[in-house]
This record gives sequence, structure tokens and C-alpha cells, in this order.
Amino acid sequence: MSSTQAANTEVKNTTTTKNEGLTIEAAMTKVAEALPILNRWTGTYTHVFAKPFHWRGEDYERLTFDWESLTGKDCIQIDAETRKQRAAASLEANDYPIVYLEGMAVRACTERNENGKRVINADALEAMPAQDCLRICRQARVFLAVSAL
Repeated sequence: MSSTQAANTEVKNTTTTKNEGLTIEAAMTKVAEALPILNRWTGTYTHVFAKPFHWRGEDYERLTFDWESLTGKDCIQIDAETRKQRAAASLEANDYPIVYLEGMAVRACTERNENGKRVINADALEAMPAQDCLRICRQARVFLAVSAL
């Protein structure tokens, strides 16, 4: 390899990414560190509340979210609902507002009442303790990140 080729390779390896300011090498290291987590990804998340969550006369100790049950239609409808509620600008891959993540959680939650209707909605997520709502929304963001790979 010539010295010019070596210099060009060095420049490519230290170029920063637009969004995070990481070198390509640092970004690759982050991906490698995340692989064990990604390999354990099951597509579902069961959230266990520190204290039972009381909603509409029922107590919930845990809620399960099946992210892989979401369809493209769900994503389009969540996007439309988000735009109506928040007049959101375009939704970039890593720039989903929390209201979008809430919409995903509502649709992915597997808990249903005796009539087969969802037991939680966005109001329920907003009524939860902050740490519970944020953990659930973080799992939605993890699903989006894993799906983008």
C-alpha cells in the first residue's frame, strides 16, 4: 500500500459521523459492544412495576410489550396520530418523539380486557411514574434501533 493510500485509509477511519461526532472506529466499537445485547433481543419486553400500577380500577404488576407484533400499518397510523397531536416535523430514524414511542407501546402491549380491548392507552403511560414510562419508551427506541440494523 502506498503512503497516499495509507493516508486516505487513515482519514476514512477517523471521519466523524454526522449525528454523534464519533469516529467510524469508535462507532464500530460501540456496535461490537452492543452485539451481545442484540443477540439476546427477543422482540418482547415485560415491564415489572416497583409498585402495582393502578389504572381504571385494575392493578397491574407487569405489562408485556410485543414489539414484533407491530406492522407497517401500525407505524403509519402512529406517525399520523403523532403529527396530529404534536404537529411533529418529519420523524427521522433516531429522532422519534416520546409521543411516537408511547403510541408504539400502546399498540405493542399484549394486555387485553375480557372484551379483547387494550387495557392501556397514552393516558395510562402518562399517568405512570416517570421511571416506568421512560423505561417502556426506551424499550420502544431499542426496538427501532435493532430493527434498523
